[in-house]
Amino acid sequence: MRGTSSQRSLLDALPVLVPAALLLLWIAHESYQMDFRAFYVAGKSFLGSLDPYRNHAGRGAEFLDSANGLPGSRFYYPPTSALLFAPLATLPYDVAKQLFSLLLALALLAVAVVSADGAEPTPWEAFLVAAVSMPVLTTFERGQVDLLLVGAVLVAWRAAASRRGAAPAAALVALAGSVKIVPLALTGLWAAGHRLRLVGLVVLFSLVLWLLPLPLVGGEVYRSFVSQAASVGEPLAPDARLVSLQGFVGFFSPDGVGLAVTEDEAKYVLRYDLSGHFVHRVNPLALLGRPACVVLGAALMAYLAHRTRRTGAFSQLVATLPALNILNPMAWTMGLVWFLPFFLSRYGRATAIGRLALLVPLFLPGPLTVFGFGPEAVLSIAVVAGFLAADEGRRGWTGLLRAPAHEASPVNAQP
Repeated sequence: MRGTSSQRSLLDALPVLVPAALLLLWIAHESYQMDFRAFYVAGKSFLGSLDPYRNHAGRGAEFLDSANGLPGSRFYYPPTSALLFAPLATLPYDVAKQLFSLLLALALLAVAVVSADGAEPTPWEAFLVAAVSMPVLTTFERGQVDLLLVGAVLVAWRAAASRRGAAPAAALVALAGSVKIVPLALTGLWAAGHRLRLVGLVVLFSLVLWLLPLPLVGGEVYRSFVSQAASVGEPLAPDARLVSLQGFVGFFSPDGVGLAVTEDEAKYVLRYDLSGHFVHRVNPLALLGRPACVVLGAALMAYLAHRTRRTGAFSQLVATLPALNILNPMAWTMGLVWFLPFFLSRYGRATAIGRLALLVPLFLPGPLTVFGFGPEAVLSIAVVAGFLAADEGRRGWTGLLRAPAHEASPVNAQP
């Protein structure tokens, strides 16, 4: 019955979701997708038996990226990630970029379907709001992978509910962790729930995936990865090859995909750039340093997991996901897609005030950033905490949620 309700909600939303999807794909098509370019060039380096963490711009236009002023590349992800993007790197950049954008669209649909599979139908406007939220818009404009990882994790938790789903669930989490390390922290939820077989399978699959590139690229690449990850966030060195456009510094090469720059417009150059106002780091705690983020983020995940331990494994996951943006000191606006499952799971029961609270982290204006860091990650956690208090019927928070149809409202309940 829950699945039927969810499917019906999505069907009702199709008239607005289709135009929203076309808008997202148009933004992706017209944008340079500077983050995807880093994955693409890493895949191209892998195919050429080159270190993906080094800058190979001098080898030809296909290795040029949006910033070529450092000896290192803009690729900061595990070596397996470069291997996974190698198939797309065999294609011309414009074709690869469009295929990747279609994958993002499918991931968004998966997140909507799985997140909305709750006790009450999700209103159609919730799907529209999610599709045009700043994290999703910037994900398509930048070509980031977080949306794919959110979809993989949600499907993994649904699969883990069945006896036969343990291996696929563990494989999906391990795969997400081989693209970005942060999702592996979610395995702690299974460990806390004594799902030790799942944890063991994640460890096994992760070892296999992480070592998969070793015979192809050698151990030096792994040392480069550690060195590159340690240098995240260092300022770019000036270089004569860098050009500036609309406040964005980048090198756009005439490699046959419309990247030749004019002073005011070029086909795949950030013509619809959202970066000037909305793309920034969203974890203010990063100002305290990376160790502080890891410690505080892990503590917050443990707290949320403990707080929701009796709500069911999937509800526990959804409430814990936003804490990944605290754990990750390099979380950017696109990382707020980890908040979408909680948004979609609560929107149907939220009051008007509750819906406004849910919207704030997804649409917070960029000018409110402080020293380049926005407060969205912290606000998303505050929203989660408020709704958890409302779930528990705590006085002062019950106004965020309506009671389910079969229950009396805590506000109107008779003594």
